[in-house]
Amino acid sequence: MVKPLPRINSFRQQHNLGDQFVVMYAGNIGYTHGTELLVEAAAKLAATPNVLILVIGGGSKLANLERLVREHGFTNIRFLPIQPPELLPEMLAAADVFVITMKPGVGKASFPGRIYNFLLAARPVVASVDEDSDLARLLRRADSGVVTPPGNVEDFCRALTHLLDNSELRQRLGRNGAEYLAQNYSSQAVVDKYEAVIKAVTRR
Repeated sequence: MVKPLPRINSFRQQHNLGDQFVVMYAGNIGYTHGTELLVEAAAKLAATPNVLILVIGGGSKLANLERLVREHGFTNIRFLPIQPPELLPEMLAAADVFVITMKPGVGKASFPGRIYNFLLAARPVVASVDEDSDLARLLRRADSGVVTPPGNVEDFCRALTHLLDNSELRQRLGRNGAEYLAQNYSSQAVVDKYEAVIKAVTRR
């Protein structure tokens, strides 16, 4: 279902996102995801105009994040519930940048499957994850995003503002991700890899 679509679409219109620079977190909001970083980023980016951190999803830490945002009165971070599957293509297209956050050490044992849809949407990814995680390796191979140390709000915000100021870089990283996925993770590419493995085993 997911493919590159215009960023100005019905999802943006429905949620009054206008032409804001949308930093989208879409996924589970649990104890291992380090999503407190999003609230810290909202604080650091409060003076940066036209930037909105949009958090879409649910989970055990959602109420805590919402409480923190209310207590500090941040207006540059918003929450939406899990969206219907049929809205996924335009929802993802409404993002300018996707973000993934994890607590230190989690990335070595966990891989977020939502990265595939992010790359299909042809948007860059800023991942606050372990440098030696599978996700970090994927983003480097695909040249489709920026990896920052988990929990480091300074580097995280620096990566976001760099992408904010460089539309050509955003387009290039997004295009790289979509092309990498098509070349390596399409149905035919996966079948070809399995075939190669089977042939190698049978020859031995």
